Amino acid sequence: MKKDLRVLILEDLPTDAELAKRELKTVLKNYTVKVVDTEKDYVQALKQFKPDLIISDYRLPDFDGLSALKIRQDKCPFTPFVLLTGSINEDTAVDVMKAGADDYVIKEHIIHLGPAVLNAIYKKKIELENKQAEEKLLSRNKELEVWYDVSVNRELNLLDLKKEINELLKKYGEKPKYKIPV
Repeated sequence: MKKDLRVLILEDLPTDAELAKRELKTVLKNYTVKVVDTEKDYVQALKQFKPDLIISDYRLPDFDGLSALKIRQDKCPFTPFVLLTGSINEDTAVDVMKAGADDYVIKEHIIHLGPAVLNAIYKKKIELENKQAEEKLLSRNKELEVWYDVSVNRELNLLDLKKEINELLKKYGEKPKYKIPV
């Protein structure tokens, strides 16, 4: 059985939070929503609620979406983050996307929230899979380096041992037993 998707909405206007919830219903089936409106509650929700998706307003009375995004980057960088805002200029949108947001949606065009959410979830899933694959590859590479070092050292030690045996055999007038590569 699939677990419910946990969606954290950072929004100070209850009506806007309800509109976001309504749009989520169009694209998500099993999910739980938690709405917060302060930095303190947001940080606490990241720790305790552990969201699978964050939808954040850009402007709140004592907090903003860019700060929320930076906190997300530090605490849970693979959690998709969609900015939902009443107004945003092009420069701000570019800054938000450069800072790591997966998408942004203007509240006037809230019907775009569903596709933005699905895209953000998919994008983060791919990023996480790539990171895990990279970590696995790096781990395997380290293993191979250790095996290489062990086998090379073993061969060198064996070569040294063969040289010593040959030297001892020569010392006692015997013919060297091993061919030593030059």
